[in-house]
Amino acid sequence: MAHTKLFLAGPTEVSGEMFAAMSKPMIGHRSKEYQTLHESVVNKLKQFIGTKQEVLIFTSSATGVMEAAVRNCVRGKILHTVCGAFSERWADISRACNKQVEVVEVPFGKAIRPELVASELASDSIGGRQAATLQLPRNDGYRFDAVTITHNETSSGVMNPLKELCGVVRSTQPDAFILVDAVSSFGGSVIHPDEWGIDALLFGTQKCFALPPGLAFAVVSPRAFERSAQMSDKGYYFDFIEMKKYADKHMTPATPAISLLYGVDAQLDRMFEEGMEGRAARHQEMAGLAQGWVARRGLPFTAEEGFRSPTVTSVTAPDGFNSDEFRKKVKEKGYALADGYGELKGKGFRIGHMGDWTIPEVQELLTVMDSVL
Repeated sequence: MAHTKLFLAGPTEVSGEMFAAMSKPMIGHRSKEYQTLHESVVNKLKQFIGTKQEVLIFTSSATGVMEAAVRNCVRGKILHTVCGAFSERWADISRACNKQVEVVEVPFGKAIRPELVASELASDSIGGRQAATLQLPRNDGYRFDAVTITHNETSSGVMNPLKELCGVVRSTQPDAFILVDAVSSFGGSVIHPDEWGIDALLFGTQKCFALPPGLAFAVVSPRAFERSAQMSDKGYYFDFIEMKKYADKHMTPATPAISLLYGVDAQLDRMFEEGMEGRAARHQEMAGLAQGWVARRGLPFTAEEGFRSPTVTSVTAPDGFNSDEFRKKVKEKGYALADGYGELKGKGFRIGHMGDWTIPEVQELLTVMDSVL
C-alpha cells in the first residue's frame, strides 16, 4: 500500500528514523534503564526550552494536561480567551470541572489582542467594573485566579501574540496564573515560559515534534506546585504533586508510553541541531510558501493578516469551491490535507506545515495542489 504523506494539522508525518528509535526493546517502567531515559528526556527538554522549571511527562493527549492545569491551578474565577474550537474546548473543560468560567471571545479567524485582555482584566466582572468606574480599591475577590491562552489556534490557523498577552496579564493582575496551550506551536515557534511568566505550558508529541500521538508535557512553575498542594478534588492521574513526587525519582506515577519516550529522546537530539530559533525560522519559511500559494490562487485565508500561524494555514472555501473534493483529489496523489475544523468543517481545508517537513517537500505538495486545481 502506498504511503500517504501527512500535511495535516496533526498528527504529523513521522520519519523512518523516528520509528526506528521507537522500536527499541521494551524496559520496565520502574527500572534503572527507564529512569535514565526519563531523566534524559526531561533534561533535554529543559535545555531546548531554556527553562529552570519542572517538566512533567503525561501519557495522554494534551487535552488531558489542559484539564490538569485547570484542576491543579484554579480555585477561583478563570478567564478563557477564545478564538476557535480548541480554545473553546478548554473553556468547556473548566466548566466540566465546575470552575467559575468567564470568556472573552473574538470571531473565528481573529486573534486575541492584548488590549482586549487588558480591558477584561481591568473590569474583571461586575464587582470589578464597579470598582474601576467608581475608582474604589481593588479587592482580590474580584480578580481572576487564572487566564488561559491558546498560543496557536489550530482550527483557524491563528497565532496569538503570546509574549504580549502574558505581559498584559502580568502587569494587570500579577497574581493570576497563566496557563498556555502550545500544542501546535511548541517546536515550531519561539516560546520562553520562564521569561514570560507562564505557570503551565502544555504541548504534545503529535504536532511539531513529528512523533505519534500519546505523550504530553507540561512546564510547571514553582507557584503552580504550591497552588496544587492546596487544592482538593483534583483527581489522581493528573495531580501535579503526585507527578512531581515521581518525577523527582525520574519516573511517572502510572505506566508511561516508553516507546514514545525513546522517540522524544531521539527527536530532541535532532531539534538541538536547529535550535528553537532555527526551527521557528524553518516553520515560518514553510508557512510563507503555503500562504503565498493561497494568495496566488486568490483563496480566502481563515486567519486575519498579521496573525497567521507558522505551523498550519487555514483556507475558507469560497462559493463554488468543493473543499472535500479538492482534498480527495490531493490524497489520491499521495498527500493528505486536513479538513476545516469547528465551524469550518466541510467548508475549507488546512495545510499542516510542521514537524520535520522541509522547504522542498512543501514546494512538492504545492505543485501537486496546483495540478489538482
